[in-house]
Amino acid sequence: MDTAKLEALEIQIAQLVQAFIRGKEENTQLRQRLVQLQQMLHDQQHSLERWQADQDELTALRALTQAVQRERELIRSRLEELLVVIERLEGFSRVPSDSQV
Repeated sequence: MDTAKLEALEIQIAQLVQAFIRGKEENTQLRQRLVQLQQMLHDQQHSLERWQADQDELTALRALTQAVQRERELIRSRLEELLVVIERLEGFSRVPSDSQV
């Protein structure tokens, strides 16, 4: 081989080595970015799970609140009925006492 061909081959080899080094550096950067993205995904998934748990708890609390409100309405209605009965009873009890006086 002549010197020119050897020099051309040496240049090509040097370029290939540089390309390999760049590829390896890019690979390292991509690997680091992948780890960051995986961590972000993990954090967001964890956040989503907490949000879903909060939503489930909120739904349960809404159902409980509605049940309590229905109970309050029922109690209010029964108390109003009892008040009417008490007022009637008081009215009946006044009549005999008024006639005795």
